[in-house]
Amino acid sequence: MKIKKSITILLTAILMIVILVSGIAIYTNLIASNEEDELVSNAGNEKTILYATGDFPYYESIDELYNKADLVIEGKVIDVRAELLNDRIGVSDPEDKELYTIYTIDVKKTYKGNIQKNDTLEVKVYGGDTNTMKLIYSEAVYLDVNEKYILFLNTYENSPACMLNNIQAHYKIDDTKLIKEIDNNFELDFEKLEKLKTMNDKK
Repeated sequence: MKIKKSITILLTAILMIVILVSGIAIYTNLIASNEEDELVSNAGNEKTILYATGDFPYYESIDELYNKADLVIEGKVIDVRAELLNDRIGVSDPEDKELYTIYTIDVKKTYKGNIQKNDTLEVKVYGGDTNTMKLIYSEAVYLDVNEKYILFLNTYENSPACMLNNIQAHYKIDDTKLIKEIDNNFELDFEKLEKLKTMNDKK
């Protein structure tokens, strides 16, 4: 009788130990899982913020700006995104990319260049904002979606176009007026654009 009782006590003790060990294991896994989720969550909230400055060409007249441009268009901004691009000319590391804001432009009229009404093209501006990175370029000027602009652009074979500079090369259209940047000393209107286009067409 004593032997049976001892065996029962022993089995009960073993069972309790198994339950205790299992509980510890489950609790440990839960802690590990929560810590992992917390790390992923924290990583998702991290954002690298970079600052950049730079120079760009300055033009002495609106005529010079027009003559240097590959394209001069009236267009409406219909989409915007941020993207890492390698737009360096010549040999470079394919992974050597920089952050740009890229606008999709619906062309309304062409004042210079080989692009037609209702065509679309992309225009890049240095700097941008993604879930993991923000690049703040001190000279950047950003365009507004659904607004119309006159843009003076350089074009590239394998990369979006870009404005000749960030101050002089874009004018926001407000009804029949062209609104320039504060630091832009070139006044421009549609009559002047038509004159430039007529002169260019005669070449």
